[in-house]
Amino acid sequence: MSNDAQIKKFRKTVESKRKALGSKPKLGYTTNASIMMDGARFNLNTLDENQCVDLVTRLLAQSHFNSMANEALGTDVKPKVGDFTVAEWIADIKLRVELLAWESNKKKLTAMDAKLAELMSEGARTADAIADIAAQLEDK
Repeated sequence: MSNDAQIKKFRKTVESKRKALGSKPKLGYTTNASIMMDGARFNLNTLDENQCVDLVTRLLAQSHFNSMANEALGTDVKPKVGDFTVAEWIADIKLRVELLAWESNKKKLTAMDAKLAELMSEGARTADAIADIAAQLEDK
């Protein structure tokens, strides 16, 4: 199998993975995406994956200590963080992490496709360009 044939095969694989990835996820946050924790305000839309993990760690710790306090006092108070429950915050942070993963995968696929296109011979690129033009003419 020639290099160009392998490259075309790999580009088709990249394209199928891109289609499987689907469109960019829509973020339908339950919260207002702005949380105050330990004296600092965090906007979910600006967090990276490490910051998301750190924030969920803080939320889970707070939730655990609230459960212990409820048990010690014999109460059933459902604490909120900025008008939203810990579960709502964690669900929204999970949406953010899913978006970050989608963006990372898309970036990798785009980089792979660009590298593969760069590796194709001039003749193969010309043949692909002609095939693309022919396909566009048939569509019209």
